[in-house]
Amino acid sequence: MRGSEHIEHKPKGEDESKRIIAAIGYPIWIVALVLAIVEKEDRFVRHHALQALFFWISILVLAIGLTIIQFIFSIIPLIGWAIAWIIDIIIVLGVFGTFVLSILYAIRVSNGEMFEIPIVASIVKSVVKG
Repeated sequence: MRGSEHIEHKPKGEDESKRIIAAIGYPIWIVALVLAIVEKEDRFVRHHALQALFFWISILVLAIGLTIIQFIFSIIPLIGWAIAWIIDIIIVLGVFGTFVLSILYAIRVSNGEMFEIPIVASIVKSVVKG
């Protein structure tokens, strides 16, 4: 199902402006952070704000990890440089993929769809409950 599990749809009549703001949280992480702090009542908005925020946190952790691995390999002559170059390509593809996914998720949220990003949603649930 396009990389995420479908849960439910929020009816179209319910506060469209909040849906749009929640959708903006996927491509623009700072909006997700503000919504996660401010929004306490609307379950739909809070769910997507936290999910978008943890989506970006997980991307940041992956980027830092890849950068560290790339640095380590770049120290090693020849074969290390080749591996570092491959990691460069992975990072560029990851940036493009992240951008595309964030736009697709924003479109789904703006349509009122309640969904979970598989790994990210489990992290959100464990953090919110814990």
